[in-house]
Order: sequence, then C-alpha cells, then structure tokens
Amino acid sequence: MKHANRLWMFFILIAAGLVYSYAMVGKRYQQAVSDSPATASSSRGARILNIEEDCRPFQAPCAAYAASAALVLRLRRVSGAGGAPELAVEVAQVGLSPKTLASAELILGLRAERGGAPLPRFRAVASDGVWKAVFPLDAKATRLEVRLDDGERVWVAEYPL
Repeated sequence: MKHANRLWMFFILIAAGLVYSYAMVGKRYQQAVSDSPATASSSRGARILNIEEDCRPFQAPCAAYAASAALVLRLRRVSGAGGAPELAVEVAQVGLSPKTLASAELILGLRAERGGAPLPRFRAVASDGVWKAVFPLDAKATRLEVRLDDGERVWVAEYPL
C-alpha cells in the first residue's frame, strides 16, 4: 500500500504543478492584453487582428485577420491643400454581418511606433461596405491603427506605413 500512496502523491503534485503553471500563463496573458494600448481604452471584448507578414499597404492591399473576419487596407499618398502630403485610406471588411456594419464606426489613428502614444485620430465614412478617409500624413507616423467598433466588440489592427 505504501507504493500506491507514493504514486498517488506523485500524480497529485504533478497535477498541482500543471494547474499552477497554466494559472501563471493565464495571468501573464491577461496582463499583456490589459496593458496593450489597443485594448486599454475599451472595456468591451477587443479582438486584435493579425497582420499579413509581408504587409506593404502603399504597394498592395493588406489584410488584418482573425478566425471569422478580416479588414483589408489600401493606402495612397495624395497631395492636399497647398501641396501638403495626405493619406487616402480605404478599408473593406470580410466576414462581418450587415447588421454589424450598419452600426459600426471605423476610427483611424496614426502612431509613431508600435504600441506608442496615438497621434491624431480620424473617423472614416462608410459607403457600400468600404470605409474611406483622407487626412494629413504626420511625418513621425510609422503605423496606422484601424479600430472597428460595432457597439458590442472592438476589432483592432495596427498596419505598418
């Protein structure tokens, strides 16, 4: 019987170690998500979309995707009033329901670095399922944050410029 008790204790210790390990991983993940600038301002469930590896939105449309939805970004540099550089943005979506799109709001924000402090934000106007916006291009900006808010969830993607 002694051998069976030792074996039982061994398995109990292993199980306790696994539970503790998974709890620590979960805490670290939750802390990383809550510290992320993409989700810090939203108490609702934010979904951070993955960006294509070879994303160059000025050269070709670039997608940010999750399991059930995607945002496709197309960028162009245009000349604004007085020849100042401006950014023309088009964002299309795939996988979101028409009901979601009817109440959705798309907010664009420039960032100087990944996860850095946001530069000015702009709202895009939707027409035929595509959001469009033109706004001044800040020389310090290296990333474009696209935030789609449908009232229930927030979809967030940071594209390189």
